[in-house]
Amino acid sequence: MDPLERGITLIIRLIAATLILLTVMDLSLYVVVCLHNQKQIEVVTCITQSLPMLVGIVLLVKTKAISCWVRDKLE
Repeated sequence: MDPLERGITLIIRLIAATLILLTVMDLSLYVVVCLHNQKQIEVVTCITQSLPMLVGIVLLVKTKAISCWVRDKLE
């Protein structure tokens, strides 16, 4: 693996981890606020707020293919 592909892979993994972490924090905050205000937790809101986590997981799974694609575009 050349240095360019290694750097691209690192950036993709960092973006994916950031998406997953922010989604977990956002969902946790939503649940805590709903419990504190004694409101019902809405499933639709949880699903729509968890979409960035899905994107992050897909990025982690497809890191190799995406890094090869970006490397080819840069060369």
